[in-house]
Amino acid sequence: MLVISVFALIVLFCCSAFFSSSESALFSLDPHQIHRIREKHPRAADRIEHALSMPTRLLSAILVGNTLVNVVASALGYALLEDLLPSRGVTIAIPVMTLLLLVFGEISPKRLALRFSERLSVLYATPLDVFTGVMIPATRALGWVARLLERWLVPTPRLTEDEFRTALHESEQQGVLDREERGILEGIILARQSMGLVIGEEDDVIGLVTTDDILRHIVRAR
Repeated sequence: MLVISVFALIVLFCCSAFFSSSESALFSLDPHQIHRIREKHPRAADRIEHALSMPTRLLSAILVGNTLVNVVASALGYALLEDLLPSRGVTIAIPVMTLLLLVFGEISPKRLALRFSERLSVLYATPLDVFTGVMIPATRALGWVARLLERWLVPTPRLTEDEFRTALHESEQQGVLDREERGILEGIILARQSMGLVIGEEDDVIGLVTTDDILRHIVRAR
């Protein structure tokens, strides 16, 4: 039983090192490094670019995996030390496991990943692709919760009057709006009126329903 527990703990440390180093390796790659990888390992480069094209999903999957592994490793290490040292296990389990996880599960793997980012990225490309795919339901659920909390806790930024006037001016300079349209928009927005607006002929219609809709159109046009 002791041998199995020690072996399981070693495997968990390796998994923790994998997640920590994969995060550092992939997110430290620059376009030139990815180009070099593509020359030698085109399939791995495809997987790497696909993963990095969705950084939130990739990072969420890595963090979920790393957190689960560290929790299980901490619990197993606590139980193992308590069995080996009945009188002191409870006292030393937390500091010992924290130190081991930091050294072997975080700091050392990240340092190595930054030093050998290209090699490790090629090595990790396939397992990370598989793991990220498996974790899609979990990452989507966590993403939904995060967005909900963000909506509650972080106020939506609003344009000030000066910022809005600047946006309208730049839109006019770029030809997105003409002078008449700019004047109408300034009158509507700055007067805080929420109303529908139709400008021009049938083929040249601008539909602006609410203040927020108008702001979104103008900001996108900047």
